[in-house]
Amino acid sequence: MWLVAVIGRGMSQADIQRALGTAPGVIGRWLYGERRPRVDQIDRIHEVFRIPHSVWSRKPERAFKVPAERAREARRPRKAA
Repeated sequence: MWLVAVIGRGMSQADIQRALGTAPGVIGRWLYGERRPRVDQIDRIHEVFRIPHSVWSRKPERAFKVPAERAREARRPRKAA
């Protein structure tokens, strides 16, 4: 997830919010999957953090899931086709 990677660079949610010019609380809502960035915000993320646009075009729903949520999904048994 791009947001976790940016936080891993040592930036806090407040730092990211200031860099992107978003309203307070927006980054937390993205981080916890409550909301997704709008197209204009995605462009700003690309501009500021050099996150490639391809991140958004692959499986957008996966780009916004926190790692723990992905791990839970990986442990779930798959339905037989």
